Amino acid sequence: MIQTSYSPAGNSCTTLEERKEYAKLTVPGKGYLTEKAETALSTAKVLHVKTKNGNIVERVLCQLTMSGAIRVEEALHNYLWQYKAEVSFDMTPTRVAGGVPKPFLSNCNKHDPLRRHSLNPFPPGLTSGMLRRPDVIITKSEALRWPGRATTDHQGVAHPDNLLRVVELKFPGDSFDRGQRDAYMQIAGESDGKPVERLCLVDVNDCEGELERVRDRVRAPIRTKVPVPEKAFYERWLIDAEHAAETVWADMQAGVRQLSSEAQTWLRREAPWLFVAGRWVRDTTGQVYRWVTQEGAVIAQWTVVQLKAAWAQIAAATDLVSSQIQRIDWTQVLIDTVKGICVIGMLVAGVMIAVTLAPALAAALIAIVGIFGGAATA
Repeated sequence: MIQTSYSPAGNSCTTLEERKEYAKLTVPGKGYLTEKAETALSTAKVLHVKTKNGNIVERVLCQLTMSGAIRVEEALHNYLWQYKAEVSFDMTPTRVAGGVPKPFLSNCNKHDPLRRHSLNPFPPGLTSGMLRRPDVIITKSEALRWPGRATTDHQGVAHPDNLLRVVELKFPGDSFDRGQRDAYMQIAGESDGKPVERLCLVDVNDCEGELERVRDRVRAPIRTKVPVPEKAFYERWLIDAEHAAETVWADMQAGVRQLSSEAQTWLRREAPWLFVAGRWVRDTTGQVYRWVTQEGAVIAQWTVVQLKAAWAQIAAATDLVSSQIQRIDWTQVLIDTVKGICVIGMLVAGVMIAVTLAPALAAALIAIVGIFGGAATA
């Protein structure tokens, strides 16, 4: 039985209302998602991000907030977890009558049939226009990582039907178009004219109309089978993200100043360059990158060998590929460390995602994006 490591707070006025023409959530699933949704509604609803080219883009924050908490739970349980956030499905099999959409699985250990779903929002091998990412997948058995219906994966390995619910959550202002509906019906294995058994379309409502915005950090609703002693918190910038959420490497330390003292503490240890004005400089051999301050002091350095080793670990944890580094426009700490991992929010090719990394790897990711986003040459 799942236990919580804290007592949920809040006024419990958030309701999830299943649209009657679709399936109902399971009782445990409804309670689980209500807790996540209530927390999401207590932070900023919209995120304004400044991209590398200086443009300001707007993204809905609620789904990122929910996905971040679910991703922590998945990681803490080695992805043997009933709830899975934003699984990417390959819809190309549906071009043939009766074809079953395939979940994209991790690129790591490609021939391991028990591996988890891919965490990359644009998995290698996707066909343009044939990718769908429902908000949440609820599986039948948490003992299986497979998050889909009975079919073969992209390596031809057969998997049983482990899909209990396909859940699409609609926060105030969200829409649900016919294309989404048809695709999610196919993922769930539903047919027009028959009772819908596995696709849940859920409206997230605040019974008071607007949850009072908190002024301090919000406790992240992390559930674990074995209670976790430390408390997990969303970072401070989520409270006021509607004004501007700076990337963690922003000039004049604007990004790190938006973080809690706890996050700043481990960042000072793992990524001290974030707190001192300067730039990445490549040495004449091309094998070493150094952070050089405005006064000419070197306070950090990475060799190419170290960067490659770190990226291999980051890729294993996130499924991102090296060609996507240049497409990361924004990065910020989303949830501070819990049991040795933190959640990083990123804008990748215009899509907001949440990934879980150890603090040392999070620092390496920040360095890699900074270096290969435009390091100078000495």
